Amino acid sequence: MLLHGIYLFTTVFSIIAAITNDDNYDLDEFEKNNDFNNFSMLLQERVKVFCIILTTPKNKYSRVIPQINTWVKRCSNWVYASSVDDPSIKAIKAFPSDDYRFSYGKIRGAIQHVYAEYKDTFDYILKIDDDSFIVMENLRMFLLNKNASEEKYFGYRLDFNSFGHHNYHQGGAGYVLSIGAIKKLVNEGFSNPNKCFQGADSWDDREIGHCMENMNIDISDVKDFKGRIVFTPSSVVDFTTLNDNHQFNFFCSMNAGGCLKENLSTFPISFHYISADMQYALEYLFYKAKIIGQNKYFIESLLTCKDGEICTDEIEKIQEYSRQFYP
Repeated sequence: MLLHGIYLFTTVFSIIAAITNDDNYDLDEFEKNNDFNNFSMLLQERVKVFCIILTTPKNKYSRVIPQINTWVKRCSNWVYASSVDDPSIKAIKAFPSDDYRFSYGKIRGAIQHVYAEYKDTFDYILKIDDDSFIVMENLRMFLLNKNASEEKYFGYRLDFNSFGHHNYHQGGAGYVLSIGAIKKLVNEGFSNPNKCFQGADSWDDREIGHCMENMNIDISDVKDFKGRIVFTPSSVVDFTTLNDNHQFNFFCSMNAGGCLKENLSTFPISFHYISADMQYALEYLFYKAKIIGQNKYFIESLLTCKDGEICTDEIEKIQEYSRQFYP
């Protein structure tokens, strides 16, 4: 027991000595996490994601502001699809009616606006809700090996074909459309009654999925190499607690691949039903909290060059990892 204690102490001491670089260690530099920030910026340069976030004016302070203060700032650009213009939060009047049943009208209007104004500035559009949290670095790693010019549509698939309905990606978990898919949707889909619903009073995720299927764009259900969930249709609590809960049971039953408790991916992309307080909590846990001795294997052993810079020519290593992780 004594020897085990001595071994544990010396191991921890060695780790601390290694990461603190003896007397030259700078606590402030450690807090800044410059290696990660450089890595994040590299991914941002390689994969441009325009975020469209569904909202309503009444949620400005309870949902929108907490999102902007946390993960939204990592989008390449963004707009909030609302019923009124509000430049302070980049909200646009995407559709005049505000009831949730008009979410398709809002998202259709927002996609048309973004394509008209910004089509040469992004590779993908991420549609998400104002009570969702996105880990943008993980999303970009997933997209790194994809060809944005191809017609692609990614997310957490709800399988309704067995019930005589169309499959589609659950909107709260977020769905991703490549610029190739967006071009086809805007130029061939939205105005064609044989491709897309021409009204506005319907759920956006269901109708976008309907459009995709009618335009022969694959509704790809995204899992990692172990079949674990990356786009999470409910909260992290619902998908990790051992207690029985309706959200987990419903969403898992509606996905042909199914899911198990504690079956979230090592690199999760999204969570849904996230309160304002939980937005800040997840921001802290993902981006600020650290565990002593945990290996930063990507940055330290794979990508760090001299002077703490990221080796841009090593991006192929991330791509190879992504290819294996997201088969």
